[in-house]
Amino acid sequence: SIPRRGAVNFQCGLLVLLCAVLRGTSMRPQNSGVVEPLGVAGDPLENVDPEIVENPATPKLPLFEVDVTLQDEEAVLKKYEGAVTGALVHNSLPKEASLDNAASQLIKDLQDRLVKEANITCTLQKEGTEGQGIKLIMGIQSYQLEQVLPKEIAQDLNTSMSALPAAVAAVKVQEVYDDVLTKVSDFLEAKWMKRIAPLLKKTLSDEKVEATVSVVPKAATKPNDTSNSSNSLSVPVVEVVLRVEMEKRLPLAQSADPHVSAEAVEAMTQQKYLALVQPKIQEHVARGIRDFLGDAFPFTAKAECDRDFGSLSKHSFWLPINISDFDEVKGLKALNKSLADDAEKLLGLLDKLSKCGVPDMAEAASKIRGALRAGMLEKLLKGFTEHVGSLLGAEVQAVNGSTFRWFQQQAPYGVCCRSKTANTSKTDEVFWIAAEVTEGGNDTHNGICPIVQETQNPPCASRKKSAEKVVLHHRPYTECFNLAELKDSDKVPERTAPFVTSKC
Repeated sequence: SIPRRGAVNFQCGLLVLLCAVLRGTSMRPQNSGVVEPLGVAGDPLENVDPEIVENPATPKLPLFEVDVTLQDEEAVLKKYEGAVTGALVHNSLPKEASLDNAASQLIKDLQDRLVKEANITCTLQKEGTEGQGIKLIMGIQSYQLEQVLPKEIAQDLNTSMSALPAAVAAVKVQEVYDDVLTKVSDFLEAKWMKRIAPLLKKTLSDEKVEATVSVVPKAATKPNDTSNSSNSLSVPVVEVVLRVEMEKRLPLAQSADPHVSAEAVEAMTQQKYLALVQPKIQEHVARGIRDFLGDAFPFTAKAECDRDFGSLSKHSFWLPINISDFDEVKGLKALNKSLADDAEKLLGLLDKLSKCGVPDMAEAASKIRGALRAGMLEKLLKGFTEHVGSLLGAEVQAVNGSTFRWFQQQAPYGVCCRSKTANTSKTDEVFWIAAEVTEGGNDTHNGICPIVQETQNPPCASRKKSAEKVVLHHRPYTECFNLAELKDSDKVPERTAPFVTSKC
């Protein structure tokens, strides 16, 4: 005789065998939780035509995790197993095992219906079953934009994205293309997230299967962007700082006031002189911006005196110019009309994508404008600087704003002086004189260049005259520093003149 426990096990075994015979198939093991792919092994998108995946108008979508909860498990089993077998399986086997085979057939029918009735080619993988729930991994292989977007928006998005690769290649901003493609993919992913659940629910209903459906992205959640969007979208004004060296003050002064005399101009302090010529400076800068930067952009330009120690800086000043609402495309047309047209087309495509609902296109446009500005601004400013210099009748050099501010901060601590000698075999030399050793009489230091004992090492400011000493004359303080070769805004100007810090 068979022991009681063995008899029970034997009966269960016969029951399982009977179910398998009724199904007309070999026995299957209960679901182990391992993904069982249907049709495509591994990544559901690995065998997709690359042209479909990489089409920028319909970029590759992430995998979606779909949870299907059956409302009537027994009805599903009867549908796929037959009435007798379905009822037997439902009442006799654990739910996970009883639902496992039916789920596989249900998935196959679901795929077929999605292709025929919704024109969606996809792969569905059964990741597992639990109770009345079936967990699926869905990969959409090919789709049409009209399936998730209104027709007009879908057409605009398709046209814009199809034209985007060529437009990006023409302007050479590949990193922006990658960003835009990611944003479009995220945008369509969100649309499909809303579309999949009702679509599957209806398709299941058409198969006479009532269920609830929920969808989440299979991929890991993207980290939140913690950058300050207002800062990233802002396009800073163009800052141009001109260093102006003007040996002859009279022509510009008389262009501002024809009645001013040469003696009056010569006697003017730099502050008073700049106040006189400021209207003409504004006029010349406006003309330079219009003629060389592409348009009459709004700007501010107010000349500033040198702040070096003393009051003898009459032939040099700074001209900080801030240009707002600068349009890089207009500026680029002055240098390369073809490239400017390509850039204008690319920015227009981004604007269309924004109107289609794709987020953050203003940020992408800002990056493109920044790249254009970085590539062309130096060339534009060269012509602009030379033009303004010729209008002012001065030597003009463009420097970065940090250099200008550094000079103005350091200037009060010294004065630049140049020697003047009758010996033609000897080159004039400049010295950077510390403020405390300049001469002013009555123990005051008002920035007057002292006599320097240059044979001493280091040179020193001499208290007495001698043949070995040279008389110095005030020069613009920038002559004592290497201003011409300074390009990096992170560096400070190098002092090229000997530093006189003591008296002898």
